[in-house]
Amino acid sequence: MKLPKNYLFTVNIERGEDNHFVVSVPALPGCFSQGDTYEEAVAMAEDAIRGYLQLAIEKGETIPSEKKPLKKVVLSVPFPSLVMA
Repeated sequence: MKLPKNYLFTVNIERGEDNHFVVSVPALPGCFSQGDTYEEAVAMAEDAIRGYLQLAIEKGETIPSEKKPLKKVVLSVPFPSLVMA
């Protein structure tokens, strides 16, 4: 089986309640990680993805991929202050 050299996955990084950065990979169910800094979280995400893919290959499973090309949009929405009567 010929495998591509690189895979592209969307990674969600959020600050958790304990101030760590929590990572999830939506296309890879159960693929989570975390880091003390944003940079560490990114590195841990790469490691978690490699481990997930390696295990899938060893089990002979199909490598999951993104369902569709994703484009993330971040919006800044002005909202008027509530007026208290």
